[in-house]
Amino acid sequence: MDDESMLAETNSAPAELAKGISRMYELMRIPVTSRLSNAAAAEVISKLVGTSPSPAYLMQLRTATKSNPTKQCIWTIAQFFAVPASYLLDSRSDKAIDSQSRLLAAMKDADVRNLVSRASGLTPETLESQSAIVGRARELENLSAVHPKEQPRRHGDSELSLDES
Repeated sequence: MDDESMLAETNSAPAELAKGISRMYELMRIPVTSRLSNAAAAEVISKLVGTSPSPAYLMQLRTATKSNPTKQCIWTIAQFFAVPASYLLDSRSDKAIDSQSRLLAAMKDADVRNLVSRASGLTPETLESQSAIVGRARELENLSAVHPKEQPRRHGDSELSLDES
């Protein structure tokens, strides 16, 4: 279903919109810090787009307290998260967008970027060994496992994906 059709159905689906917006708040949080706040989102949306829903209105949308946002409001929020508006309105979320959003969120962390930069150029065998070490560290810290989409990996692959199980 396209964005226009999905937006036409927003009156009947406040819970779907709430799930979609909350999913993006979770995906776009900065790792090892607090979650994205409504105030921070409203501030950035205002800077990017020029207008913004208030922090209180964002919370009402996220909790499905408000059920009739304008098309412009949904498009503004979608633009902030860099996703199609339909992504916010459909709980059967696009797995590719979820994966890319998790990768983008992870790459915002300077320590993650540093680790990735230092791994660049290593042989596939060394990368696989380092991946196993990081996987074990995630287990020890009670973090969910992360599995690359493509198996087996090939040296020089550039696909941007990060699937969580």
